[in-house]
Amino acid sequence: MWSDLESSEPPPERFDERGVAAARTVIVGPITHEVEGPATAEVWLGEPPFSSLCIYDAAFELASGRLALSDAAMDRIDEVPISPGSYRARLCVDDADFPEVASLYLVPSR
Repeated sequence: MWSDLESSEPPPERFDERGVAAARTVIVGPITHEVEGPATAEVWLGEPPFSSLCIYDAAFELASGRLALSDAAMDRIDEVPISPGSYRARLCVDDADFPEVASLYLVPSR
């Protein structure tokens, strides 16, 4: 899950056909569960590589400048400082059915 650390918006509960649930300040994406094997969730500033399999593309608001990267239960939360603002968010995975890598790419909106 990627979210504005200071957002009061609850995680969305309705997932689309690609396993993504999103709101203005929160994105929940699919990834291998730790009991099934290793997995990597990451965040990048900039456009994804051309060959990326992007499963989500929409606006994302980061008012606080503090992006939280966490598991769905929020047992582990890593904070990434990013300039506050509006972004185009693209969530890309390495495999559509069983993603082991989920990468969120953020591009500042103009």
